[in-house]
Amino acid sequence: MLLIFIMSEIHYTRLPSPIGEITLVASEKGLRGVYMEEHNKAPLTPALWEENPCRFAKATKQLAEYFSGKRKTFDLPLDL
Repeated sequence: MLLIFIMSEIHYTRLPSPIGEITLVASEKGLRGVYMEEHNKAPLTPALWEENPCRFAKATKQLAEYFSGKRKTFDLPLDL
């Protein structure tokens, strides 16, 4: 039996926030995770993940708006 696994590219970035460092993780489909600095279930950063802050421009902007009190909801594609 031949098993074929298709792995999507995983991107991540880390950014400072008023509540500590946040790690954002996404696939080509959308955001997969938001992890706080003290999050006890945060994933390790596998060697195959690509650090790519540019992919998170929209999420970073929306988080900044949220922390400044200008945003109450988020409009981001998700990869559940």
